[in-house]
Amino acid sequence: MQEPEAVVSGHPMLIAGELVESSSGLSDPVVNPATGENFDYVPHGSREDLDRAVDAAAEAFKTWSVTPFEERAKCLLKFAEEVEKIADELAKAQTMEQGKPLANSMGEVRGLIGSCKRYAETGEITDDIVSEDDDAQYKIVYAPRGVVGGIAPWNFPIGTVSGKILPSTITGNTCVIKPSPYTPLATAMLSEAASKAFPPGVVNSTCRSPSRFPADV
Repeated sequence: MQEPEAVVSGHPMLIAGELVESSSGLSDPVVNPATGENFDYVPHGSREDLDRAVDAAAEAFKTWSVTPFEERAKCLLKFAEEVEKIADELAKAQTMEQGKPLANSMGEVRGLIGSCKRYAETGEITDDIVSEDDDAQYKIVYAPRGVVGGIAPWNFPIGTVSGKILPSTITGNTCVIKPSPYTPLATAMLSEAASKAFPPGVVNSTCRSPSRFPADV
């Protein structure tokens, strides 16, 4: 890992519905593994940033957990719409930071868009009736649990991030996403799309925050 620098990243984190730089004033270089050169920057998230993200997610959970499925589904469809607008840039960024062929990166982007639509159509979890008789009905009731912390690995950055954001939010949970420090750029770019699609605090993203999330995942 290279040392953080005192520069503005241009790819902010998403905390409480706001696109923000790190409270530390530092940014981490994003390295192209094919050349070894720095080609962009993301915020060097601090403990303070992560605490604010978790607190924002906890606050948003109070209303998001009781938001009707139809409204949550609309947010996922809006997220798909916003990702579609930056699909080419997103795929290129992932290829440059991760090294996989551009077609494979675009496959992850398309997979995210398709998953948004699938969860919006089929993601509702209804109660299971186990048994019933003349006196009572016995059923399993599924309820949102709270804040989901999602740590994404380096090998499928966009694909694994979508696998954390989408199932958690469609079921009424909120989330804080932290990408691998080796491939943070594509996830940081998703923050802007998420900020336009979800209510404040439902989806939050931080970058390198070693105090509470492992730094080298």
